Amino acid sequence: MAEKTGERIYNIPLRAKWVKQTGVQRTNRAVSHVKEFLTRHMHADKVKVSQKLNESLWKRGGQTPPSYVKVKARIEEGIVTARLPEEKEIEKVEEKKKPEGGIKGKLEQTLKAKAPQKAPSKENPKK
Repeated sequence: MAEKTGERIYNIPLRAKWVKQTGVQRTNRAVSHVKEFLTRHMHADKVKVSQKLNESLWKRGGQTPPSYVKVKARIEEGIVTARLPEEKEIEKVEEKKKPEGGIKGKLEQTLKAKAPQKAPSKENPKK
């Protein structure tokens, strides 16, 4: 299958889906509908929702999500990232390399650096 890359803006209607739910489940249903909508329309395997988009859906609590939400969706390698149109795109951060000894090696290095050096005593040890 050819690699798809692209960016689209959608105005997703949410009211028809969350009206059917009771109480606190409404915003949960709205978030899952956004993911279903983008999976269907962008032909994607996986959908990631940005933190600001999630916060905008939850802004009025669990019982009253917005009726519509405007989303900017970008697809790369079968993964869709959804965010608000005015939200800046987050650049990918390179992962830090682990020290060679793993966690134990790093712990040993820090302990050696912090451990005070004992000065040799001039007194003779007691026999």
